[in-house]
Amino acid sequence: MSITLIATVEAQQAYADEVLSALKAVVVPSHQDEGCEHYQLNRDPESATTFYMIEQWATPEALDAHSSTAHFKALVSALEGKAELSIKQLEVVS
Repeated sequence: MSITLIATVEAQQAYADEVLSALKAVVVPSHQDEGCEHYQLNRDPESATTFYMIEQWATPEALDAHSSTAHFKALVSALEGKAELSIKQLEVVS
């Protein structure tokens, strides 16, 4: 069964453009990660500093591998002190 999650990134106003650039930079390499079924960057239409990454991974192992990649680690580092990252794993109910 695949894993779906939503990563929410709340950027500090002063760093919103920098955070957006860092988020954009991780999209293409994440699509290339083995087991990536969906990886989409979104912005909240009511808040220019709130971003959502909608992700779907084929297996828990694929998600774990993604979390260990250089591009994911670079993103986490780029967000440090500039944004809050929270990740919510979803459960399929139907």
